[in-house]
Amino acid sequence: NILPRLRRPRPDAFAHVPVQLVIPTRDAFLSPYLYDKVGDWTPRGLRRRAVPAKHWLPRSRPELLAGWIADFVADREELGEGED
Repeated sequence: NILPRLRRPRPDAFAHVPVQLVIPTRDAFLSPYLYDKVGDWTPRGLRRRAVPAKHWLPRSRPELLAGWIADFVADREELGEGED
């Protein structure tokens, strides 16, 4: 399902919230290059984090991932984002 969207992305395919992208660099299924253009679809900001891990990063490094998520949320709250 991902290939058709990569070939012809929707013109309105934007993330309307800040995005943190965690890239496992040793993923045998999803190349890190797959994420090169993600910044084009994240006008409210993109934070990239790369980690030398395989496809199942949430299972192999849950503490690291949880810490990055907590930091990202705290940073957004500090900037006043998420308040409508």
